[in-house]
Amino acid sequence: YHNDERVIINQTALGEERGGYLKLNQTLKSATSTFNSYKTDSPYVRHKVKVHGVSEPSELIAKSIDIKIDTLDDYIERNNLTTIDLLKIDVEGFEESVISGAKRSIASGLYKLIEIELTLDDRFGKRQNFFNLEKVLVPNGYTICAFNDKYSILEKPIFNLDVLYVHQSLL
Repeated sequence: YHNDERVIINQTALGEERGGYLKLNQTLKSATSTFNSYKTDSPYVRHKVKVHGVSEPSELIAKSIDIKIDTLDDYIERNNLTTIDLLKIDVEGFEESVISGAKRSIASGLYKLIEIELTLDDRFGKRQNFFNLEKVLVPNGYTICAFNDKYSILEKPIFNLDVLYVHQSLL
């Protein structure tokens, strides 16, 4: 997208608070990089160890780098954004932090659609859940309209799904 003038690429992570840095664990498969630590006895982590042919979970992390943290609300305010058609959140277990940093823009109904890839397995220790997201989204006019589970827990020890919320202004 670097040649598309409509796309602005930011090398900033989004979280609950602005300022400071968090350590990003870049994994062997970059799409699964995370700010979280892996729970070493998780079936998902044991599966990844086998898939990548490493001997222990720590070897799944290629390197750790410090990343500047911002909130979505502050980013939107600084850039004078007035409408966002689709907010896609795919943050490997950091979903609640991103949503917490977007409470003002969520309350204003800025997003027409919010798609969240939600990790529900125990790879990061603490399991994510719908309820913590729903506490923020539902009172502000967002309703689940679709979800897509990617894998059967019986076929892989991966339990995540995409959840699509629609704002009441579109209903």
